[in-house]
Amino acid sequence: MELPCSTLELTLQAYPNPVATTTWFTLPEGFPAGTLELLDAQGRLVLHLPVRDLIAEVDVRGLEPGMYLARLIFEGMQVAETKFTVQR
Repeated sequence: MELPCSTLELTLQAYPNPVATTTWFTLPEGFPAGTLELLDAQGRLVLHLPVRDLIAEVDVRGLEPGMYLARLIFEGMQVAETKFTVQR
């Protein structure tokens, strides 16, 4: 399956940022089903979940405070990323 646009045009956004309990990731319009991965500041994968909608709701209460990287994966390739902060 092809992406609807160039990967250079894809953006992933997290809000609110910083976050304490729940954050929402907005995916690029027209993006097909993929995977959202969250990595901690040491690069460890802490969450891996399938995404099918334009907005993915993620409960971060189980994550330690700090900086994280969210990666959007399509057919095994990273196509977008964003950083966000978990704080209490």
